[in-house]
Amino acid sequence: MKIQKLFLPEGDSEAVGIHRQYPIEEASWVWGPEGEGCPPVFAKLSLEFTIAEDESALRFHVSADQRYELFLDGNLVSRGPEVGDRQHWSFSSYEVSLKAGSHRLEAKVWSLGEHAPEAHHTYRPGFVFAAAGEYASQLNTGLAPWKWERLEGIRLTQERNMPGTHLVGSASITEESSVEGMGANPSDAIVTEDALQDWAWEWGLRYSDRCYLPARLPDQQGERFSGGRVRAILHEKVGEPGQFVSMPSQALEDPEISSWNQLLQAGVPRTVPAFSERAILWDMDYYLCGYPVLRGRGGAGARIDFEWAESLYDEKEPRSGERDTRKGDRSAVAGKYFFGFGDTVHPAGGKSFCWRNYWWRSGRYILLRVRTAEEPLELTDVCIEKTGIPLDFEGSVRIDQDWGERLFSICQSGLENCAHETFVDCPYYEQLMYLGDTRLQALCLYATNRDSRLQKRALELADWSRAALGGAWPTARYPSRMATSIPTFGLIWVAMLRDHLDWRGDEEFLRTKLGAVRQLLERFADYIDSRDIFQGVPCWQFVDWTPAWRAGVPPGATTQGSSVVNLLFLLALDHARHLESVLGDKRVGERYEELRNRVRNGVRQQFWNEERGLLADDCDHRSFSEHAQVLGILTDCLEDPQKVAVMEALKSPNDLHPTTVYFRHYLFDAAFQVGASSMYFEGLGDWEKMLKSGAKTPWERPEPSRSDCHAWGSHPWFWAFVGVAGIRPDAPGFGSVRIAPQPGPRREIVAEMPHPNGFIRVQLCFEGSACEGSVELPDGVTGVFEWRGCEIDLKDGSNSIGLD
Repeated sequence: MKIQKLFLPEGDSEAVGIHRQYPIEEASWVWGPEGEGCPPVFAKLSLEFTIAEDESALRFHVSADQRYELFLDGNLVSRGPEVGDRQHWSFSSYEVSLKAGSHRLEAKVWSLGEHAPEAHHTYRPGFVFAAAGEYASQLNTGLAPWKWERLEGIRLTQERNMPGTHLVGSASITEESSVEGMGANPSDAIVTEDALQDWAWEWGLRYSDRCYLPARLPDQQGERFSGGRVRAILHEKVGEPGQFVSMPSQALEDPEISSWNQLLQAGVPRTVPAFSERAILWDMDYYLCGYPVLRGRGGAGARIDFEWAESLYDEKEPRSGERDTRKGDRSAVAGKYFFGFGDTVHPAGGKSFCWRNYWWRSGRYILLRVRTAEEPLELTDVCIEKTGIPLDFEGSVRIDQDWGERLFSICQSGLENCAHETFVDCPYYEQLMYLGDTRLQALCLYATNRDSRLQKRALELADWSRAALGGAWPTARYPSRMATSIPTFGLIWVAMLRDHLDWRGDEEFLRTKLGAVRQLLERFADYIDSRDIFQGVPCWQFVDWTPAWRAGVPPGATTQGSSVVNLLFLLALDHARHLESVLGDKRVGERYEELRNRVRNGVRQQFWNEERGLLADDCDHRSFSEHAQVLGILTDCLEDPQKVAVMEALKSPNDLHPTTVYFRHYLFDAAFQVGASSMYFEGLGDWEKMLKSGAKTPWERPEPSRSDCHAWGSHPWFWAFVGVAGIRPDAPGFGSVRIAPQPGPRREIVAEMPHPNGFIRVQLCFEGSACEGSVELPDGVTGVFEWRGCEIDLKDGSNSIGLD
């Protein structure tokens, strides 16, 4: 059976839901009998059909509210829909080649209400399936005799949620006996929304409850994983879900460890005797996102808990004055505590079973807790079906043979684990696309991957989110059923649009976003006061997890005014002015220049401290941070003598509130902008601590860190390409290239960066003031090479470099 995903062109967004543009609009939404399918609910819809001729091509389109898994003849075909909202409801399209004979379609569909992951929007439960051509009458929901049945054996609980913000969907408890008992008396599926009728077009009436949008992304990967090793086994005091479980040193020497490793690594079955319990600690030695899978036999009355953790904990409670509990060495187990989140299955007993969770989980460690009753339990397979958008990391950078190799490895892993149907901030706790995080993730992928569909999707989602806050600025995170406002992240969206212009062009698409940018910046301008700075912008003015700042908000942001927030506005104005100069209206660009000069003068007047030679954070000049100095450089808010003073302060030991993992990106940006690459090499201390502590992905913040997988910390890899190797776009769409290496103390750089036309390859050696090597550019691409004030033109193809 050959299956191919199809990508349909997008229709007219102004007419979606008014007249038919997509084949799926010819099918009706269906669900179960009234009163039987209210959330939270899991259901199965099925249809038997016949194909008359061998190798018949069946083209079909599918979606559901909230989620579905579609099987054809028992084979998983699709999971979806891609997350979106009611005005942009995704559907997926496929073409499959089938042999003559009988076939069966089966969809597992669920709608979970408050139990669903926060990113999953919903209108009302339903399923829709449309086939093309002659198969429409035989397969379309609303026409074909689809059957519906409720899956009774799955319930959800929020009692196991991790402390604090935990938004990845409730834990499931599955009774296999109830699930397997279904199917005896299915009901006819009932139409809940008719196929779109084209007569409404003449009157401009929208009859559709959801506005369709074709899927934009490749299907998530589904690779099997059962690697790593069992580290410890407990035979008693195995604990309950949501409890700390102690790992004494003797548990690491349990004689059963080898046989459990054989189950993982070679599929050798392992039996847990009747009336016994085990807690098996599985270290995957890798951070992973995926669907947990268990296969086995017997086990009547048994319970299996499948819990995930990013690390074990040194202590059970946060220390005084700290928000999060310390984890210490992430690779250590002995003497530490497991505390995790996960799901439970109760085998039916007496026969084989296969359990796969409804939603994916993440982490490095899994605690498989087994309690048996009167029947032994034989486990024949324990594995993870990996998930995440397929990423092809075509880019590579090597500095002095192996400098940064381990660092770049965890950066790549962080990006892999935070890229799904959207970028996500952290896979373990929230699975939400925050704009501040997303910009840094997107930049990393521009430099290492040719495919930029996920970046474009992020820009669209941010634009759509504006409706949730009245249309002015994007929500901080989207999709999200609960709107969250971080106006500073709204400003970051403008930078993301500029990034997309520089790296990929896509000018027609970006031109459609200019109106939203204008509205956003003019709304901010409404808050500018007589001092020519703005204050009083509502909601959460997050900038960085700087320890001295409450909730990541710089001093003055909620009172008299903050230099940092004003400077972020200036940065957004700079990006918007460039967008207008390339894509839009020069008069709007002049308006931005006027605003920029006004606020820049206000910032200088209100925040420059002559005595310290620094920008203060607040109007009272009581607080000073790296953030303000960095943004002062990036926005060209400082005069040249002031820049010199600021850079000296940044490079020397100081009492400035430090940038942490996230905002260090902007410090590196400023450093490379003024030729101070040493600040990059010396500013990686937080990452060095992560590596020493066994990190597999970048953390959210320095220890104690809530999240151990936050891809906003992957940006050092980006700066290795763009700062150290110095490869940057020099015209929209990467139309030309500027290569200005800043090797600092390093002596060799070998880099390969994907480009829309091919690859940019750089091989350079440095000795004293000399730079020698070669640069290769793709066909049709030219550029400039810069070294210590000298510039030479680069042609497409091979270029020799020799400068002193």
